[in-house]
Amino acid sequence: MALSLQQTKRRINNVNSTRKITNAMYLVATAKYKSYKNKMDNTSLYADELLLAMNQVMQSLSVDQVKDALTLSNEPKNRNLFIIVSSSLGLCGGYNNNLFKAVNKHLNKDDELLVIGAKGYSYYSKRGYELDPSYVSLMTNYNINSVRKVKNRIESALKNGEVNKVYVAYTKFVNSITFEPVIEEIYPIDPSSIAKELSVKEKNTLIEPDHKRVLSYLVPLYLESIVNARIIESNASEQATRRNAMESATDNADEIIKNLQVEYNKARQSSITQEITEIVAGANAQE
Repeated sequence: MALSLQQTKRRINNVNSTRKITNAMYLVATAKYKSYKNKMDNTSLYADELLLAMNQVMQSLSVDQVKDALTLSNEPKNRNLFIIVSSSLGLCGGYNNNLFKAVNKHLNKDDELLVIGAKGYSYYSKRGYELDPSYVSLMTNYNINSVRKVKNRIESALKNGEVNKVYVAYTKFVNSITFEPVIEEIYPIDPSSIAKELSVKEKNTLIEPDHKRVLSYLVPLYLESIVNARIIESNASEQATRRNAMESATDNADEIIKNLQVEYNKARQSSITQEITEIVAGANAQE
């Protein structure tokens, strides 16, 4: 049964109101995505230079010396630290659910979780994990001090032997429509994972006071750099996912409005035809 003119018109107005909201959210997400994408590109340049410096130092040391310089604790416990970067807002498709599914495959009940984002905090607190709420709103007024807060917790956990390994769970930005949840081990650092062939100039770089002390200084910088890069990349992925979701919602609203407008025109045409028929029938009855 076709909707009445008034019902159809009301539905068109309701869908149009929703469309305005989704379109506004699309524009906001687009602006935020561009901002985080620029930050992501700039951060990768710094991380590349830092890895080059670490590589230069590592290749001047023996394997045992490298391992010794990168070890922050001699008696680590059999538990890991997971830094989970989720979102605080919804309407971003499967961004959070895909990440949680990937993380859950690696988690043990004894592991420590450092959760960024309200969605992740809510999800894991309901599953019995004891979480520090001070990291939830880390992305509010995000700056280098926010990253150092996470880095300091990592160093503290490693130096005190509270954890054995450190992972960052984030959403990798492949391109503007493809995103992958990734569980990356950032500590212990595998020298082979960052090794690359050095040029003659790079090999002859003077390193003072000595290679081992410089490397021990570079490790905290590396941890800070990698955490910062992964948080920014996750946020770029989140905003791109939300932008795509809101664009799809806006397109769907346009399609619904188009179909309702056709139905409204048909109902209006039917109403006009019926009125004309009644007028003609009334006029013929008076003759």
